[in-house]
Amino acid sequence: MENKVPREARAHGDASFPLCVYHVVLTPGPTQQIVNYHWHEETEFVLVTRGAVNIQVGTDSYIVHRGQGILINREEVHAFTEADSEESECYAVVFDLALLLSSSSYDRLQHQYLRPIIQEDWFFPTYIKGETTVDIAILSHLQEIVRVFPDCAAFEMTIKGHMLLIMAVLLESNQMVFYKIVDTVKSSNMARMKLALDYIGKHYQEKIRLKDLAEQLAVSEGHMSRLFKQMTQKTIIEFINDLRVNEAAKLLQSTDKSVVEISNEVGFEDPSYFNRVFRMIKKCSPSQFRRLFEPKKMSS
Repeated sequence: MENKVPREARAHGDASFPLCVYHVVLTPGPTQQIVNYHWHEETEFVLVTRGAVNIQVGTDSYIVHRGQGILINREEVHAFTEADSEESECYAVVFDLALLLSSSSYDRLQHQYLRPIIQEDWFFPTYIKGETTVDIAILSHLQEIVRVFPDCAAFEMTIKGHMLLIMAVLLESNQMVFYKIVDTVKSSNMARMKLALDYIGKHYQEKIRLKDLAEQLAVSEGHMSRLFKQMTQKTIIEFINDLRVNEAAKLLQSTDKSVVEISNEVGFEDPSYFNRVFRMIKKCSPSQFRRLFEPKKMSS
């Protein structure tokens, strides 16, 4: 059984340059990507390029408009959904903070500025609205990172330079958060949510009952439902269906398995129900979706 634990373990870039830039399309339709609650050990900077994106970070939610950004600290749970706009797209720059270190020596830059960030003595501010000169500078550097990756000559040097300049701007303007006030209730809820997401990721191909999920968290079924809706803005079944449809879409693109086989593999017991849910999320049937991506599949 494949484990789709929302704590990502995949590599972003490689050991020599641990950074990757992802184009995320959230506009409803066949090409819409589902980015449910997940977390990873890398830092993530997000730049919205079309319309608006609803970005959840921890227990907070932000409607981020074109030209604005979000800075996500490592291990922070986050999710992206479309906002109330016709278009909804962004770029996510996911990177290991080790990218910023010198490879040959421990210099002043590392000791005085980067070490506190990497050791999580300092945290990044979250919402970059573009309303101040500091915000504008950060967003300008993010735009350049997105522009040069991965085809421009020496893009690695350009990106590392812009990343260091972002750090310098944040530090010079005292925008780094030197400590985070811990809300014990929110912290407890987030820990429970991670357990719930972990359980769903491991068992999404099986029948998941509310009772089983509540038992994992040692809470009542009612509390489990309310907590999940509050934290993810989705019901448990909506979240599971999103995950299953996302996995089904990958299989439709990458395999020749029948729609019924894929339906069963991702956890739908009834192929008719799978078709209805898939159409509701992707705005087309599974067969139409497969035909849409057939040229890409044949050329790969």
